[in-house]
Amino acid sequence: MRARARAIAVMLAGLWLASGLAACAPVAPWRRGRLAHPAMSDTPDPAGAAFEGHLRGAREAALDPASAGGGGCGCN
Repeated sequence: MRARARAIAVMLAGLWLASGLAACAPVAPWRRGRLAHPAMSDTPDPAGAAFEGHLRGAREAALDPASAGGGGCGCN
């Protein structure tokens, strides 16, 4: 029973190590442009994200009396 548990532990440790090493692959310089494509970013539309943040701030300002600025209507 102990030998089986040890074998499973060694196998899991090997899988964990192999998956960790696979994530550390070097990227060739000519492929970096594809990885830096705007579609790969968290916010593909920065202007839209800024506007959405402004709207969210205006809505949630009414919920937090300690926050600075406007009421909840979007007024400053």
